[in-house]
Amino acid sequence: MPPLDPGAFDGEPLALYNAIPGALLANFNATLLNIKPNGQEVDIVPDVALPGISIRSDLVLSDNAPCNGWKEAATPAIPDPAKQELVVSGRYPARCGEQTLSLNLFEPVVTFDFIFRGLWAEAGGTLSGSTQPGMAPSTPPLLRFASPPLTDVLTSLNKYSNNLMTRNLFLTLGAQAYGAPAMLDKGARAVVAALASRGVSTHKLVLENGAGLSRIERVSATTLNQLLRAAYASPLFSEFESSLPLLAIDGTLKRRFNGSPLAGRAHLKTGTLRDASALAGYVYTASGRRMAFVMLVNHANAKQAQSAQQALLEWAWNDLPVQAGPL
Repeated sequence: MPPLDPGAFDGEPLALYNAIPGALLANFNATLLNIKPNGQEVDIVPDVALPGISIRSDLVLSDNAPCNGWKEAATPAIPDPAKQELVVSGRYPARCGEQTLSLNLFEPVVTFDFIFRGLWAEAGGTLSGSTQPGMAPSTPPLLRFASPPLTDVLTSLNKYSNNLMTRNLFLTLGAQAYGAPAMLDKGARAVVAALASRGVSTHKLVLENGAGLSRIERVSATTLNQLLRAAYASPLFSEFESSLPLLAIDGTLKRRFNGSPLAGRAHLKTGTLRDASALAGYVYTASGRRMAFVMLVNHANAKQAQSAQQALLEWAWNDLPVQAGPL
């Protein structure tokens, strides 16, 4: 697969959601930084040793600021890549105490090396040499690890909108359908073929990386509705539905629509960007029927759409007549 730019989508290469997919990944490519107030200063200590990398804290301790939003107030940057120095600036509320900031600092092979080397050292071992990317050798591996079942993977992926897992799955689908190496176009072809074989319209569907972190990906509400109805007809429907966040209960919907009569009565996948907000899944109506639900909002003020989403969800829950009809 050709190299990918983690900052291509929105100019935020250090954001963890922009971590690029790959076969050699550890901890979702996250580098964990422990932030600790120390007197009038704020210390930053990495979770594992980062040889050759320096970290400078320019965080200013704020005594009265609320803790909410501390991550948005902390700005990480690498001003000069040649210096291998990470600088974290901004304000840090004293009442937050110790917190952890997760960043996408390095290419996957480098992150893996730091994590593996650190854990190996903690276990009393020593390592020489370095981790090198490349094809796996033909010699038998020292250890084998089985992947969790796909249903378990989908639960983690869908409940918490894990972009990196989605992108890796997208590539894996392409490689399984059309052979190695894994390529983005193969993943797109595999998904389109699978949907088309189940009667889902794909003529308006545009896929790039499968996770929606794209300026060209497109999907219509009609296509999503058809997908949901096709999934309902599948013998694996119960596994798919249970992988979706349960409204006001868990996943990305745990803190949304609290107090609504819909709490616990809808399985919905969220999709949130700076200028987009989407919900799609299944609503259990007041009369006990299951209804496919799709709402896509593309607007500069998409974050303000939550009240409209709740109103439409409650309208559906009240089982009012709809042209398309419930499942």
